[in-house]
Parts: sequence; C-alpha cells; structure tokens
Amino acid sequence: DKYKLSTKLKKLLNFSILENILFLIASLFVITFLTQFYSIDNEVIDWDESDFILMGKSFYDGNLPYLELWDLKPPLHFILIGLSFQIFGPTLLVARLLGDFLIFLSAVLIFYITKFSLSRFDSFLTSSLYISFLSFEFSQPTMTEYTSTFFILLCIIFLFKDSKYGYLFAGISISLSILTRTNSAFVFIFLIMYLFKKLGINKKLFNFIIGSILPLLFLVIIYTFNGALKEFLYSVFIIPLRNTLIRDDFVEFIGTSFRSIFLDSIF
Repeated sequence: DKYKLSTKLKKLLNFSILENILFLIASLFVITFLTQFYSIDNEVIDWDESDFILMGKSFYDGNLPYLELWDLKPPLHFILIGLSFQIFGPTLLVARLLGDFLIFLSAVLIFYITKFSLSRFDSFLTSSLYISFLSFEFSQPTMTEYTSTFFILLCIIFLFKDSKYGYLFAGISISLSILTRTNSAFVFIFLIMYLFKKLGINKKLFNFIIGSILPLLFLVIIYTFNGALKEFLYSVFIIPLRNTLIRDDFVEFIGTSFRSIFLDSIF
C-alpha cells in the first residue's frame, strides 16, 4: 500500500510540474502579447520592416526573392513572411504577429535552455527579461533579428540533445539563421571551432557541416531550376561582400563585427 501511495504521489507531482511549466509558458505568451501589441496599428515603425513585408508579399504572389523586388538581405525572412501571408492573408497584422510569435518561441527556447542550470522560476525571469528587452518601440517591427535568434537558439538545443541526428539538425538551424542574417556566420565559425576543439574530426562534426550546407544547397537548386542562380548568388553573397569591402577595411570590419556581436551586446 505504501508503494502504491508513493507511485501515485510521484505521478501527481510530475503532473504538477507539467502544469507549472505550462503555466509559465502561457505567462510568457501573455507577456509577449502585452509588450508587443501596443504599437500593432502603427503602419511604419521601421522602413526595413516595410521592405521585408514587400519582399514577403512578392513571394506570396509567386515570385522568388530578388526576381521582382530586391533587398540587401538573405531570403529566408522574406520567405517566412510570404508563407505567413499564404496561411493567414497578406496584411500588416499578420506580419507583425509573426514577429511577436518568433519572440515568444525564442523566449520558450531560452526557458528550456536555461532550466538546465537555473531553477524554473529563474529560467522564467530570464525569458521575461529577453521579452522586455524587445518591448521598446524600435523593437516592435518584425525584424530579421527575431528569425535569426530563433534559429540560433534552436541550434543550441539540438547541440544539447547530443543525439544521433542532433548535430545534423543543429547545422540546418544555424544555416537557416545565416540565410536570415549573414552576420550569423560568425556564430557558425565559433561553433565550428568549439566543436572541433571538443570533438575533433568525427562524425558529429561532419553531420553538423553537412546540415549547414543543406538549406543553401536547396535554395541553389531552386534558383537554378528557375534560371536565376546568378541573381541569387549576387544578391546573397557577392553584392553584400563587395559593399562591405568597399565601405570598410576587411580586417577592421571583422574586428568591428566581432566586437558588436560578442562584446557590445554583453557589456
């Protein structure tokens, strides 16, 4: 009888923990909604967002990015907006809610990652802090940073899993982040160096590299079949790199980018 009572108590405790986690996640959703929705009716907050929405609308209309309209950003953010338009309709509200949803998902991933080293409540505070940092007016538009951050966090979770296909999916995730914002390549380089030092040359590192190639290869095939490979390569790689080299000394650019990504954001 004591054993049966103990088993029932454990089941009740586990269910209670699940309830608590669901409550915390629901709270993150409410916080995201309250902090992001107050400027939902402002038509223009940032002109970059307006460009992204136009590019997404072009994809919704059946055009690959860069063929009808052009913007100096990788294509994934435009594609994601276009897919949202396909499901919910091409409106400003849908585009803004997409950004809010990405913030919420990133907060949930932060909660999941930090709970390995913090209590559930501290993890909740960490996620809430992330949401609060994005509650200012300049953070209200649906920007590429939100999509890129989500995929970076997803990559970290797959690396934590350390499963058979975890490194493959981690590579895919970091590649999707780079195809949203090219400066995420610095994170990729850091991860490659970290994994090489930790694992050496083995199957896990190989799977990570293969995974990082797959999304780019998929896009190359699509643009090739549409006779637009040149437009894709110039828009995603050649023109941004050429603009960078013309504008800045390359060594200075690397130093400035590293400092802004890894140091200024922390201190």
